[in-house]
Amino acid sequence: MNAAEIKLELFRKIDRLSSEELEIVFNNISTFINASSKYTLSDDERKGIDVAFEESAKGNVFSSESVVEEAKQKYPGLKFE
Repeated sequence: MNAAEIKLELFRKIDRLSSEELEIVFNNISTFINASSKYTLSDDERKGIDVAFEESAKGNVFSSESVVEEAKQKYPGLKFE
């Protein structure tokens, strides 16, 4: 695939996104392009981290393997590396 084909395919994929998905993709691409900027957590990400800290403080901890396995079952469309 040459550069023009890649840009066209990317445009087609972006054009099919919902408004919410488009905002996420825009933020991710902007962060990637502007490597000097720091990533800013969304409110949902911040809340999720706070919940995780609270659960950890209560002794409710899980291995990363068990979390990934549960996430794979709950969200089969996600790609894990």
